[in-house]
Amino acid sequence: MAALFHVNSSLAAAHTGGGPTHQGWYDAQVYQLDPAPSPSNIIFVSSFDPHEMVLRFRERAEAVQRRGLPPIEGPERQRFLDAARIDFQDFAMLGDATATLEDGILRLEIDLRASDS
Repeated sequence: MAALFHVNSSLAAAHTGGGPTHQGWYDAQVYQLDPAPSPSNIIFVSSFDPHEMVLRFRERAEAVQRRGLPPIEGPERQRFLDAARIDFQDFAMLGDATATLEDGILRLEIDLRASDS
């Protein structure tokens, strides 16, 4: 059986999972699917282009770099800068990925080795 992950992004309720929940964490529930998903029963696969998805992440990374700093001071300013740095890092990594879609399986390959430059 295949596993489907359902992410509950509601951060308001009390946490019932296995670890602490705070802003930014998600509580994931796992459901077993029977039969396992295949290209014939996943409708979106035929119209999904993984290369376009990678380009969208690249654009998001560039947007984070262009994003202005709101008029905030003190610890909130540092939290905003830290979040922007992490957003850029995540979007840039996915924007550098090599994406393939085979038999309904999306694979993202990201080379994290140091460059020789």
